[in-house]
Amino acid sequence: FARQLQSWEDGVWRSLGIEPGLGRIAGALVALAYLVFRLAKEDSIDPRVGLVLRVPRGAKLGAGDVFAELHLAADSSALVERAVGCFTFADTAPEKLPDDLVLERV
Repeated sequence: FARQLQSWEDGVWRSLGIEPGLGRIAGALVALAYLVFRLAKEDSIDPRVGLVLRVPRGAKLGAGDVFAELHLAADSSALVERAVGCFTFADTAPEKLPDDLVLERV
C-alpha cells in the first residue's frame, strides 16, 4: 500500500522528526520506526515498507502538495496520520545542515 503524504498548509518543509531549536523528537517518528522500520539488526526487513521523500528539505509547498510517499505492508490511516505528524513546516527556510553530518556513504 502506497499512500501520498500531503502538506496541510502553505509553507517550507523544515525538518523530519527533530526540530533543532526545540530539542524535541516527534513521538510520531518513534511510532513510525516501530511499525515500519527495523529497530535491531536482528529484525527482518520488510521490502514492502519505506518512506520516499518527493521534495528536498527547504522546499516551498502549498496546501495539498505531495511531499512524500509512505509504503506500508497493510493500509493504515492511523499510521499515515502519525507519519505526517513527523514533518515540520514553517514560513522560513531551515538553516543549512552541517557539512560533517554524513560521515560516510556506502
